Amino acid sequence: MDQLEALREKVVRLRAEIALIQESNERYRRHSRNDVEAQVAHGRRLERLLAIQAELAQLAIARSKVRSVEDMKERHRARLFVFKQAS
Repeated sequence: MDQLEALREKVVRLRAEIALIQESNERYRRHSRNDVEAQVAHGRRLERLLAIQAELAQLAIARSKVRSVEDMKERHRARLFVFKQAS
């Protein structure tokens, strides 16, 4: 599996986790009275969303680095191909 594919799969997993958190938060908002345990869980979900946001930012940076490396490799292969044809 290449690095870009691994990054894509990570993003898919994070999106699924975000969807689950959103569903839980919607249930929390619908209840007029939430006990302390529900409030704590809500706070943890909010913290996790912030962590996911930071993780996605890191993945975006990693993706741009991986793409840059792959672009350089592709340009190198193209130059080799042109060089071989000229020989």
